[in-house]
Amino acid sequence: MQRQASATARGLIIADFSPEILAIIFALALVDTPGDPATLGRIATVCTQWKNVLYSHPRFWTSLRLSLRASRKVAARPAYLDRWFERSGNLPLSLDITTNHSISARDNPRLFVDSVVNISRWETMIFRTQPSSNIHESWIHSLLVQASMVEDEPAWPNLRSLEIRTDRARFREYMSLAPLILIAPALERLHVHLERIMDPYFMRKPFVNMKQLRHLTIDAHIHWKDGLDLKFYLLVFSLGVHLESLTIKDYHECCGDDAPDFPSPTPFGILSSLRHLEIWDNAQTRHCLQRSNFPALSSLSLHASDDCSIWEGNVVDPSLSAVVLGLIKRSGCRLKRVSTSNTTLFDEPPAWEMPMGLLHALDTVEELGLFYSMDTVTPAEGLAGEVIWALSGVREFLPFPALKKVLCATPRQTLSHSGTSKALVPPFKAFVEDPRRWGTGTSRVCWNQPKLLSQGESFHWSQQSLLSMRRMIQRQFYTTWICYKDPGNLTRTLLFRSRYHPSRASI
Repeated sequence: MQRQASATARGLIIADFSPEILAIIFALALVDTPGDPATLGRIATVCTQWKNVLYSHPRFWTSLRLSLRASRKVAARPAYLDRWFERSGNLPLSLDITTNHSISARDNPRLFVDSVVNISRWETMIFRTQPSSNIHESWIHSLLVQASMVEDEPAWPNLRSLEIRTDRARFREYMSLAPLILIAPALERLHVHLERIMDPYFMRKPFVNMKQLRHLTIDAHIHWKDGLDLKFYLLVFSLGVHLESLTIKDYHECCGDDAPDFPSPTPFGILSSLRHLEIWDNAQTRHCLQRSNFPALSSLSLHASDDCSIWEGNVVDPSLSAVVLGLIKRSGCRLKRVSTSNTTLFDEPPAWEMPMGLLHALDTVEELGLFYSMDTVTPAEGLAGEVIWALSGVREFLPFPALKKVLCATPRQTLSHSGTSKALVPPFKAFVEDPRRWGTGTSRVCWNQPKLLSQGESFHWSQQSLLSMRRMIQRQFYTTWICYKDPGNLTRTLLFRSRYHPSRASI
């Protein structure tokens, strides 16, 4: 008490803090940069007391972030890795490796691979490249193969999360992820982002412990052949009983006469934990969704190629609207977020018929996203515009009564202000200002076309329900927020987004 009173009287200094309190302060300071050697080094050089606190608490040494580059110093990295983690005690470890420069086959850091394989306490591993760098694919392949050669027990029995974010890497014909089922049987989260998977033959069988997996993301151009894509989807939907999030973006189009002969319509197991599904829209995935049951599903995203080949006389049967409606009825799920890109839930053109049964089933949707790329060739003003136009014309009932956010990305043609270029504005205005959605009189939201503002400026109106409207330019998009109060006095927000081009900046 006397020391505390004395410290208060003269002001606090470092010596007044206990090592435990300093450790808490350091941990909070490192939240955004865990395992960053430079940050820890700066703290340790302040004074001896700070250095002793860092060295005596193992948790500061359980994470390591490295920038790997081709150099003659690569051989020294295993010793550096060992010294770092020897201070971590027996705690689980995390490794985050980023390649900043090109690494060729002869620069393959074999000693570093050996060191990573020989440590069994990994819990999280991340391998990534910077956008301007390139990594030789054999490095990741060598790491997985060497780890699978560990005898008697799995190399990484406690590994829970693995991320491979190398969007410039191509998995060649001899490369695969198959060793993962032997290396990390407890894996719960797998995120793979590659440029291409040249030979997906390893995906015909479980390459990870599907029954243990919670989150699966594969984002790569996959060269499917011999019906391997259908086998893979059947595998995931049948065995992934504990999946909570599933994202498969294989950039594969299969429609019309190219669609394969499907097996008998045997229903899959029930994925009772799946909440988020993001998938490529093609004949195989529609076939699988027809036989799936996701009672907890709340977020659904569907994508198609930006060349929109699915619309060019090769309409997939059944329609996507029928597939999704069947999924909702069969599962009893209540979707909160729905997003489509270069495809639509509202039947294929040229019909543009609103499936009323599906609209009724989507009455719980709070966020709606309609996207298509500016290179897409579709009838009239484009896919998103046609959908909004059709939705604004529904009079039997109010579509999407629970809607809080609308996100709409459109091609550049809709941003100029002559002729039909404004085609998206009237239907979107009609959809937003529908009296059934906003009430009548002063409670209606008024859509305006204000002059272009600099980033961060805002518009404010005094209408009873409208709280604010803000438009800004961010990452090549116009973004408009409309904030209002609904009849129940709850604050809601609508978001409208469209592409921005400086040459068409006059509004």
